[in-house]
Amino acid sequence: DSPAILERTNGSNTTGLGDSLILKNSTTGNMADTFGSVITFSIEDGAAANQSLAFLGATRAGADNTGDLVFHTYASGSQTEKMRITSGGNVGIGTTTPTLANLHVLEASGGSDYTVAHFGAHISGESSYTTYIQIGTEYADGSSRIGNINTTGNQSDLVFETHQASSD
Repeated sequence: DSPAILERTNGSNTTGLGDSLILKNSTTGNMADTFGSVITFSIEDGAAANQSLAFLGATRAGADNTGDLVFHTYASGSQTEKMRITSGGNVGIGTTTPTLANLHVLEASGGSDYTVAHFGAHISGESSYTTYIQIGTEYADGSSRIGNINTTGNQSDLVFETHQASSD
Protein backbone atom coordinates (compact mmCIF):
# COMPACT_ATOMS: atom_id res chain seq x y z
CA ASP A 1 0.00 0.00 0.00
CA SER A 2 2.71 2.48 -0.92
CA PRO A 3 1.47 5.86 -2.18
CA ALA A 4 2.24 7.02 -5.69
CA ILE A 5 4.76 9.85 -5.73
CA LEU A 6 4.99 12.53 -8.40
CA GLU A 7 8.26 14.37 -8.13
CA ARG A 8 9.92 17.03 -10.25
CA THR A 9 13.38 18.22 -9.42
CA ASN A 10 13.66 21.92 -10.13
CA GLY A 11 17.44 22.30 -10.21
CA SER A 12 18.66 24.52 -7.41
CA ASN A 13 15.61 26.83 -7.44
CA THR A 14 14.21 27.33 -3.93
CA THR A 15 11.32 29.71 -4.63
CA GLY A 16 8.34 29.81 -6.97
CA LEU A 17 5.90 27.20 -8.20
CA GLY A 18 6.74 24.48 -10.71
CA ASP A 19 4.46 22.50 -13.02
CA SER A 20 4.78 19.11 -11.33
CA LEU A 21 1.55 17.83 -12.82
CA ILE A 22 -0.54 19.22 -15.68
CA LEU A 23 -4.04 17.94 -16.42
CA LYS A 24 -5.42 18.99 -19.79
CA ASN A 25 -8.80 18.31 -21.38
CA SER A 26 -8.79 19.01 -25.13
CA THR A 27 -11.57 19.55 -27.64
CA THR A 28 -11.69 20.05 -31.40
CA GLY A 29 -14.60 22.46 -30.90
CA ASN A 30 -14.73 25.98 -29.53
CA MET A 31 -14.46 25.94 -25.72
CA ALA A 32 -17.37 27.36 -23.71
CA ASP A 33 -17.79 28.14 -20.02
CA THR A 34 -17.70 25.09 -17.69
CA PHE A 35 -15.30 23.20 -20.02
CA GLY A 36 -12.30 22.03 -17.98
CA SER A 37 -10.36 19.27 -16.26
CA VAL A 38 -11.05 17.30 -13.09
CA ILE A 39 -9.31 15.09 -10.57
CA THR A 40 -11.79 12.40 -9.50
CA PHE A 41 -11.62 10.51 -6.21
CA SER A 42 -13.16 7.03 -6.43
CA ILE A 43 -13.17 3.66 -4.70
CA GLU A 44 -13.47 0.12 -6.00
CA ASP A 45 -14.34 -3.08 -4.14
CA GLY A 46 -13.56 -6.74 -4.81
CA ALA A 47 -16.46 -6.98 -7.26
CA ALA A 48 -14.77 -4.24 -9.35
CA ALA A 49 -17.61 -1.81 -8.67
CA ASN A 50 -16.00 1.59 -9.22
CA GLN A 51 -17.73 4.39 -7.29
CA SER A 52 -16.89 8.08 -7.62
CA LEU A 53 -16.92 9.98 -4.32
CA ALA A 54 -15.82 13.51 -5.20
CA PHE A 55 -13.88 15.59 -7.68
CA LEU A 56 -11.90 18.78 -7.83
CA GLY A 57 -12.04 20.62 -11.13
CA ALA A 58 -10.95 23.72 -12.99
CA THR A 59 -13.49 25.16 -15.43
CA ARG A 60 -13.41 27.89 -18.08
CA ALA A 61 -15.10 31.05 -16.76
CA GLY A 62 -15.66 33.80 -19.29
CA ALA A 63 -12.50 33.42 -21.40
CA ASP A 64 -10.11 30.69 -22.55
CA ASN A 65 -7.44 31.92 -20.10
CA THR A 66 -9.78 32.48 -17.10
CA GLY A 67 -10.98 29.74 -14.79
CA ASP A 68 -12.78 28.82 -11.58
CA LEU A 69 -11.84 26.04 -9.16
CA VAL A 70 -14.82 23.79 -8.27
CA PHE A 71 -15.38 21.11 -5.62
CA HIS A 72 -18.06 18.44 -6.16
CA THR A 73 -19.23 15.55 -3.98
CA TYR A 74 -21.47 12.57 -4.70
CA ALA A 75 -24.52 11.44 -2.72
CA SER A 76 -26.24 8.19 -3.80
CA GLY A 77 -24.41 8.35 -7.14
CA SER A 78 -25.39 11.94 -8.02
CA GLN A 79 -22.81 14.72 -8.00
CA THR A 80 -23.37 18.34 -6.99
CA GLU A 81 -21.09 21.32 -6.65
CA LYS A 82 -20.42 22.19 -3.02
CA MET A 83 -17.83 24.99 -3.28
CA ARG A 84 -16.36 27.31 -5.92
CA ILE A 85 -13.43 29.72 -5.95
CA THR A 86 -13.92 32.19 -8.79
CA SER A 87 -11.18 33.66 -10.94
CA GLY A 88 -11.90 36.95 -9.12
CA GLY A 89 -11.14 35.36 -5.73
CA ASN A 90 -14.68 35.03 -4.37
CA VAL A 91 -15.45 31.81 -2.48
CA GLY A 92 -18.93 30.31 -2.58
CA ILE A 93 -20.13 27.46 -0.40
CA GLY A 94 -23.50 26.14 -1.54
CA THR A 95 -23.58 28.53 -4.52
CA THR A 96 -22.05 28.40 -7.98
CA THR A 97 -22.13 32.20 -8.27
CA PRO A 98 -20.56 33.79 -5.18
CA THR A 99 -21.15 37.42 -6.13
CA LEU A 100 -22.49 38.93 -2.90
CA ALA A 101 -19.10 39.03 -1.15
CA ASN A 102 -15.61 37.55 -0.90
CA LEU A 103 -17.06 34.63 1.09
CA HIS A 104 -20.69 33.70 0.40
CA VAL A 105 -22.35 30.80 2.26
CA LEU A 106 -25.73 29.70 0.89
CA GLU A 107 -28.18 27.06 2.10
CA ALA A 108 -30.84 25.65 -0.20
CA SER A 109 -33.96 24.81 1.76
CA GLY A 110 -37.39 23.83 0.49
CA GLY A 111 -36.71 25.04 -3.05
CA SER A 112 -35.58 28.51 -1.90
CA ASP A 113 -32.03 29.76 -1.51
CA TYR A 114 -31.10 31.39 1.79
CA THR A 115 -27.80 33.07 2.50
CA VAL A 116 -26.46 31.99 5.88
CA ALA A 117 -23.82 34.73 5.89
CA HIS A 118 -21.52 36.61 3.60
CA PHE A 119 -18.37 38.52 4.37
CA GLY A 120 -16.62 41.22 2.46
CA ALA A 121 -15.44 44.75 1.98
CA HIS A 122 -16.64 47.36 -0.46
CA ILE A 123 -16.57 51.08 -1.10
CA SER A 124 -19.97 52.56 -0.50
CA GLY A 125 -19.80 55.89 -2.35
CA GLU A 126 -17.04 57.19 -0.11
CA SER A 127 -13.27 57.14 0.15
CA SER A 128 -13.13 54.64 3.05
CA TYR A 129 -13.78 50.92 3.00
CA THR A 130 -16.77 49.28 4.66
CA THR A 131 -16.06 45.81 5.98
CA TYR A 132 -19.02 43.68 6.90
CA ILE A 133 -20.53 40.39 7.91
CA GLN A 134 -24.17 40.03 6.86
CA ILE A 135 -26.07 37.34 8.69
CA GLY A 136 -29.37 35.59 8.47
CA THR A 137 -32.13 34.31 6.30
CA GLU A 138 -31.47 36.10 3.08
CA TYR A 139 -32.66 35.39 -0.41
CA ALA A 140 -30.03 34.86 -3.09
CA ASP A 141 -30.72 38.34 -4.51
CA GLY A 142 -29.44 39.98 -1.30
CA SER A 143 -32.81 41.07 0.10
CA SER A 144 -34.31 40.40 3.56
CA ARG A 145 -31.18 40.03 5.66
CA ILE A 146 -31.62 39.69 9.42
CA GLY A 147 -28.63 41.75 10.49
CA ASN A 148 -25.07 42.72 9.96
CA ILE A 149 -21.88 43.70 11.74
CA ASN A 150 -19.84 46.39 10.03
CA THR A 151 -17.27 49.10 10.39
CA THR A 152 -16.38 51.95 8.06
CA GLY A 153 -12.93 53.45 7.81
CA ASN A 154 -9.84 53.20 9.97
CA GLN A 155 -10.38 52.86 13.74
CA SER A 156 -14.14 53.41 13.53
CA ASP A 157 -16.86 51.95 15.69
CA LEU A 158 -18.07 48.39 15.29
CA VAL A 159 -21.78 48.60 14.46
CA PHE A 160 -24.31 45.82 15.10
CA GLU A 161 -27.55 46.22 13.14
CA THR A 162 -30.76 44.25 12.96
CA HIS A 163 -33.29 44.56 10.18
CA GLN A 164 -37.01 44.04 10.21
CA ALA A 165 -39.36 43.67 7.31
CA SER A 166 -41.27 46.78 6.37
CA SER A 167 -44.99 46.63 5.80
CA ASP A 168 -46.36 48.71 2.93
